[in-house]
Amino acid sequence: MINAYADIAVMRHAKVEPVHNYCIKSRLPVINAGNGEGLNAEHPTQALLDIFTIHQSFPLHKSLTLLLCCHPSSRSARSLLFCIALFHNIKLLLCTEENCKLLPEDEAYLRQTGVTYEYLRNIKEGLYSADVIYIAGYKETANHLPDSNLMLTPDLLSYLHPRAIIMHPLPRGYELPYELDNSVHCAYFSQAENGVFVRMAILQGYFNVIGGR
Repeated sequence: MINAYADIAVMRHAKVEPVHNYCIKSRLPVINAGNGEGLNAEHPTQALLDIFTIHQSFPLHKSLTLLLCCHPSSRSARSLLFCIALFHNIKLLLCTEENCKLLPEDEAYLRQTGVTYEYLRNIKEGLYSADVIYIAGYKETANHLPDSNLMLTPDLLSYLHPRAIIMHPLPRGYELPYELDNSVHCAYFSQAENGVFVRMAILQGYFNVIGGR
C-alpha cells in the first residue's frame, strides 16, 4: 500500500531484518534510517553526515586517527567504519569494554581495506593522538555500569590536541557530560546540523532521479 502513496520510503527499526525484508519487497527507493545492532546493522545517513563533519576539520586525503568510544557493533559505529575505511592512512583506536570486540566480519573488512586498529581499556591512552573522538555510548543495565576509564570527562580535555573534535550521533546519554558542551573541541552540535543538510541532499538526489525517469 505504501508503494501507492509515496515516492520514497524512509525506514527505521529496532531490529535488523525488517528493513532488509522491506527493501526486497518494496518498489520504492528505501532509505535505511537505522536498523538494529550487530551483524548487518547499519545507519548509512548517520555515517555520511559523520564523514562530512570530519572532513570539515580534517581533509580525508590526509592521515587521520579516530578514537571510537562505544560498543563497536552499534549501527552508528559500524556504518562509520565502513565509510572511513574507504580513505587512506586511517588509524582506529577502539576504546571498549574487555568483552566488546569488533565482529569477525568487520575485522576482516578493516584488514582488507588497510585500516590499522587497536583496542584500549582507558580513554586517556588515545586522547593524546586522536584527531576525532567519536562517542556513542556503551550498554548499560541495572547490574552493570561501564568502567569510568572509558568515559571522557571535563578533566581529560587537557589531553586533547588543539584541533581535535568530539563527535556524538545523539541522542546523548550518561556518556556525554553536559560540561563538555562549551569546549572548543565540541563538534556534535554542528554534526547534528550537518545531518539536516546531508539528508536534504540525499532526498534531493533521489527526487532528481525520480523526476528524470
